[in-house]
Amino acid sequence: MRSSKIGLLYVEDDMETREIVANALAADYPGLSLYFAADGAEGLALFREHRPEIVITDIMMPVMGGIRMAEEIRALESEAELIALTAFSDTSFLVSAIEAGFSHYVLKPVDFDKLFAAVEKSLQVVTLKRQVNEQNEQIRQFAAELATKSAELEAANQELEAFNYTVAHDLRGPLNNMGLSFQTIQELHGAQLDESTRKYLTSGYNNSRRMSQLIDTLLEFSKLSHLEPRRTTFDLSAMAREIVAELNGTAPERRCIFHIADRIMANGDPKLLRVALHNLLQNAWKYTGTRDEALVEFGATEIDGAPAYFVRDNGKGFDPADAGKLFIPFQRLPGAEEFKGSGIGLATVDRIIRRHGGKVWADAEPGKGSIFYFTL
Repeated sequence: MRSSKIGLLYVEDDMETREIVANALAADYPGLSLYFAADGAEGLALFREHRPEIVITDIMMPVMGGIRMAEEIRALESEAELIALTAFSDTSFLVSAIEAGFSHYVLKPVDFDKLFAAVEKSLQVVTLKRQVNEQNEQIRQFAAELATKSAELEAANQELEAFNYTVAHDLRGPLNNMGLSFQTIQELHGAQLDESTRKYLTSGYNNSRRMSQLIDTLLEFSKLSHLEPRRTTFDLSAMAREIVAELNGTAPERRCIFHIADRIMANGDPKLLRVALHNLLQNAWKYTGTRDEALVEFGATEIDGAPAYFVRDNGKGFDPADAGKLFIPFQRLPGAEEFKGSGIGLATVDRIIRRHGGKVWADAEPGKGSIFYFTL
């Protein structure tokens, strides 16, 4: 492992020059780890041992010259900063120095201003590289941790899904048997039973059906966490009209006026968004049930420069202070007890919209209706 200090290796065969430059470097850069060598072979050995980021070297030296040493260093560490300190300035030397990977060169006799300027530039490069390497390492660690957490979460989801199916299977059987038993008793012995007993049997049968439906709803809700939207562009207005026709068919005696804006297009998964839109329209249909003349509207607008879709109604409304509870599973607002529901319809909408990268929110006033917005 490298020291936290930046390392600098200075290689020079002339002892007097080496001492002068070494003293100047030590005085001006006390924060560096400094290493000194008398020839290229000794310098290469020190580099292998300490891996300094900056190397200043003379070119013409016994045993091993500076260019040969630089080539060896480049093979060991491609990002080392190399500075030539030399009396040579001809073109052939410059080409050789560039090919060996030198970033800077300073002519002899040594001009300390130029030498220190080259060192400063190399220090800036090394510092920047260290910062980038540290950030890359942090990113790698974060990615590894994220991959681990993701694998753990996937395993937990698979276990939960298996648990859900097991529980659903174990519950559905007895519930179906209960419902069948209630139904059989009514058919075989209903005429012999009093009205009160028949009501109890009907209530038991209806409750077993509702429990079975709730189990199915919970299973569908849990699946939404794993489904990836398959996006396509489609007519959301046409989809809304189909849903409205279904709602009207469930209670044709109701007076409910629907206003569906034309040609509202959306880009998303049609199957998932149909579930979301059905829940929103059904919610409006349900909470306008006490109105003599109900009004439900579906349309689109622009919010903060982006398209947003909405479902508005003139129903019961709610206290805006309770808006945060709307999309939490099984959280029912005060006064909602009179309206039947599973308690996860709006939570399902929230999950689907978030799977599309959007958001859903609501605004209302008690007794004056509500409006639900969503984006994709």
